[in-house]
Amino acid sequence: MKKLLFLMSLIWVALSSCEKEDPVVTSIALDKSELELKVGETYDFKVSHNPPDAKTPAYEWSVSRYYPLWGGGQGVDVAIIDQSGHFEAINVGETYVTVITTDIVDPITSKRFSQECKVTVKPIDAEGLKLDKTDLTLDPGKNETLTCTISPENATNKSLYWKTSNSNVVTVSPKGDNSNQCELTATGAGEAVITVVLSNNSQLNATCKVKVNAAKLEGLSLSEKEKTVIQGESFKLTPVFTPEYATNKNVKWYSSDENIATVDNNGNVKTVHFGECVIKVKSEDGGFEAECKVVVKPIPLDGIKFEENYYSVEIGGKKQLKLQYFPDNAGNKRVKWSSSNTIVATVDENGMVKGNTRGNTTITAISEDGSHKAECHIYVVEINEMMLVYFPSASVSIINGYYTGNISCAIRNNSSQAVKLTKFYVVDTGNYNIVAETTDESLLGKELKPGETCALRGRFNSIYEPAFRWEFEYNGRTFSTYNRYGDSVSLKSSESIEPKGKSSNTIQLYKDKDL
Repeated sequence: MKKLLFLMSLIWVALSSCEKEDPVVTSIALDKSELELKVGETYDFKVSHNPPDAKTPAYEWSVSRYYPLWGGGQGVDVAIIDQSGHFEAINVGETYVTVITTDIVDPITSKRFSQECKVTVKPIDAEGLKLDKTDLTLDPGKNETLTCTISPENATNKSLYWKTSNSNVVTVSPKGDNSNQCELTATGAGEAVITVVLSNNSQLNATCKVKVNAAKLEGLSLSEKEKTVIQGESFKLTPVFTPEYATNKNVKWYSSDENIATVDNNGNVKTVHFGECVIKVKSEDGGFEAECKVVVKPIPLDGIKFEENYYSVEIGGKKQLKLQYFPDNAGNKRVKWSSSNTIVATVDENGMVKGNTRGNTTITAISEDGSHKAECHIYVVEINEMMLVYFPSASVSIINGYYTGNISCAIRNNSSQAVKLTKFYVVDTGNYNIVAETTDESLLGKELKPGETCALRGRFNSIYEPAFRWEFEYNGRTFSTYNRYGDSVSLKSSESIEPKGKSSNTIQLYKDKDL
């Protein structure tokens, strides 16, 4: 037994004398894999390792940046963490906390041990808004500052929006972006409500009721004291009130000469004619007056021309010349008239030409300022040079002294003006009685242009000594001629012998372009 005990003692001593090795870390773990905090909150992360009796490794802590649009921009620092694992949330967003060993590696992967935790940082919602003033009374033109307090003080969103219910009474001007202060300006008598609203929560707001006292008008003037414009132009006059914030700004407008310019209730001035006038404004409050002298210049004349390049006038006759003006609404249309040969024709100050003797002359019109000129040619002619009726052919049979046949005739306008055929009929030259006449409206009253020829055909039956009566309208006067078949005659005055009686017979007269 003693030998056995001795042997066992030797074995224990041997075993106890052997060197013992430390355990090796095989993994690490964080106390949180996901975490939610609000801005400003903190958290102390804890890390453990296995086996627990292994030597505690050295650690390195870090947080990632937040990219709302992945890969865009610089990213946002959502939180900070120190090397003890103390985490502090500083901005809204998401981040990842990473812990990694610095002195040991995984024997299997040869990489350092690491763990991470997803942290979501949420905003601190505002719970209330409060204004430092809820009721104000101001005089027009005065300013006041409103201050808004947000609770809690550490609320994340502090962006405010200010508005007024009536900008004609009070205007608002926030002092900087997201400012909790706003400057009020009283602009007119009345009441308005100022409202401040949290930008992301319209249900969270505060109000201040503002009353602005009335202000008397002390003076009135116009934006312009003198205005020069072209006829037809329009412009606006603006009343200037002293003080600007006067309560009653009602005014009435007047024009000293509405033939020159008119003005409406809003100060809009419309020019009518060239000349001068005065636009006046009078205030309802205090009866203050102001005025503006308006000088309206005529629309400039760009050019003139005669309606025709030449005209014909009979000896002793008259012709009113007409000008075209460019533009047609030019203000000054006064011209000076002259004739290059007053022996042939004269012209008066109104452009009326009188033919004196056979020949031609040039009529000149010059604008009053001498910048524009127009010319036309006047031909003074005998009356019988203006119209010609002739018979190129006729087919007539005579039975017992009575004529029956077909007529072919032509009418030519040799004047420079249009001539109308107003009547055509057959007369008996024995007694000058009307035998037959045409009533064809397609022929009567038609104008023959200068140089134009109208060919006509007709038929007559059993007429003793037939002749033909033509009547024309020229230059406001009536002329007539008689002729027999085969004869050519010129236009004569209507003072010639008038035919007697009236026939019920109708001449079949029609145009023939091939005549």
